[in-house]
Amino acid sequence: MFERIRRSISHPKYAFLYIKDKLSRVILYILILTTIMTIPTILVGILSLIQIVPDRDVVANSIQLLLDDDVRIEDNVLIRNENYNRRITVDMFNIAVGNMHYNDSGYFLVFENDKIVTYLSAGNGINIISNEITYESLNINDLNFDYSSKIKLANLITTTLARDNMIVTSIVFSVFIINFFDLLMLILFLTIIAQLIRNLPLKFSDHFKINTYVATIYAITSLILILFGLTYLSVIPIIITYIYQMRAYRSIKIIKKIEVRKKDE
Repeated sequence: MFERIRRSISHPKYAFLYIKDKLSRVILYILILTTIMTIPTILVGILSLIQIVPDRDVVANSIQLLLDDDVRIEDNVLIRNENYNRRITVDMFNIAVGNMHYNDSGYFLVFENDKIVTYLSAGNGINIISNEITYESLNINDLNFDYSSKIKLANLITTTLARDNMIVTSIVFSVFIINFFDLLMLILFLTIIAQLIRNLPLKFSDHFKINTYVATIYAITSLILILFGLTYLSVIPIIITYIYQMRAYRSIKIIKKIEVRKKDE
């Protein structure tokens, strides 16, 4: 597979060498390209968990609605007014205090009576508890939910999320799935273009295989942009991939002309 990746990057025309590949091998190749695109997220999930959850400063600026002078954790118990039930959302993460119903999909961190509970929610009330941590185990004896404790609360929230293995794994897997469908949609788009405008006696499945290998450059350039923090230039990998596709198909036309010339001789 490494040789296929190298050839597909250095010489786009080699994509035609793999036109007889089985569909299972092509799908495996797409999965490998998807893994390449997901490498930054995988590394963050392994080496720097705190970067995979919302930034502490972002959380600190977002929890203003949770702050209340009458809410605190005292002697490992959450003390609050019975009517105090609040929730904020930071990207796909929800932070809540009190008893609430969670019908939205996403990740939830809830301050309950004697513990912090994290959930994975699929929506419609389908929730999976991913972790439970008591205030006692966190050694929280006196923590006020006021403005002066904003940074301390933000640290507690981000650290708790980052230490939740199920949430981290779910985030990495979600990014993998998104990258997979992103890559698959690009390959299908290139395949449709080739089917419509390339005058070659090839089936749709043949074009799909060719453009799977052409899309290698898309996975590599997308990885480079992510590593250098240039994701706002996401159109560049698409343009480069289309150029690679034109080069690949033009090379096959040259071969056809040579074959006809030899036949005339």
